Amino acid sequence: AKSTKATDSGYYLGANFSLGKIAKAEGDLPKAIEYFKIAESGAEKKSDTKKEAQKLIDETKKLMKKAKK
Repeated sequence: AKSTKATDSGYYLGANFSLGKIAKAEGDLPKAIEYFKIAESGAEKKSDTKKEAQKLIDETKKLMKKAKK
């Protein structure tokens, strides 16, 4: 999608959202946040996708803080 500059498509955003969930489940929290931020930044302002991505970013950051303790 990046090579064709189609990064605003729903498929690209959905893929990054799903990749974030996979990375989170596998314990790669920094990568998960990266994917969620891509999904969040491309989603429409008041969309459910944006809200869910923001929620997952916050949850993942909290998990990272707990892991550092």
